[in-house]
Amino acid sequence: IAELEKIASAPLADTLGGVSLRISYDAEAQRVEVTDTGSGETVPSVRVFWFAWQAFYPQTELYAHE
Repeated sequence: IAELEKIASAPLADTLGGVSLRISYDAEAQRVEVTDTGSGETVPSVRVFWFAWQAFYPQTELYAHE
């Protein structure tokens, strides 16, 4: 969330598994929206604490905005 707050003025574009995504953050509502740019469909997402996610999925890599 901290990375998204830094660039909140514009959506973040990324690709995951060959799917182009647009990631938007609404700081006021504290809500993240992920959209498949190919289909225009909203991609389900969940906001969790890192320590909880990492306990179940230790192979997960962290995203770093460059």
